[in-house]
Amino acid sequence: MKIKITLMVCKNQKNVPFTHPQFFQVYLTDSHQFPSTYMTTKDENQTLSELFSKFFYLDFDWMLTDVVGFRKIDAGEVEVVYASHMAEVLGCNKSGKFLSSQDIGIQNIEIDKYYEELLSKRSRSY
Repeated sequence: MKIKITLMVCKNQKNVPFTHPQFFQVYLTDSHQFPSTYMTTKDENQTLSELFSKFFYLDFDWMLTDVVGFRKIDAGEVEVVYASHMAEVLGCNKSGKFLSSQDIGIQNIEIDKYYEELLSKRSRSY
C-alpha cells in the first residue's frame, strides 16, 4: 500500500486586519499543489522534514504539525494530510508562494474539495 503525505502550510499576514481577504494564506507549489510525497523507508517525521526542506529555507523542527485528514484514494493508496501554521517569515520559501483564497480565485487555481474542507476547518481555528 502506498502512503501519500501531503503538507498544508498556512500563515497569517501580520500587516492586514483579521477581516481582510489576504489575512489567511496557504502555501502552494509552482504547479499550484500542496507539497506532497510518498512514504518510503523513512519514518513520518523524516519524510515530513525532507518534504518541508524541499520548499522552505526554514528548519522543520520548529514547525508544529498536526494530522488534519486521512483518506483512501484507491485500493492501493491512502493519503495522510498534515497542517502547519507558521509566522510570517519573508523569503522563507525556495519556490512556490503563499496565496489567499482571493488570490486562488483570481488566478483560477482549482483546489480539491477535500483540501478546501480541511482548510475551512483549519482557518477557523486561528
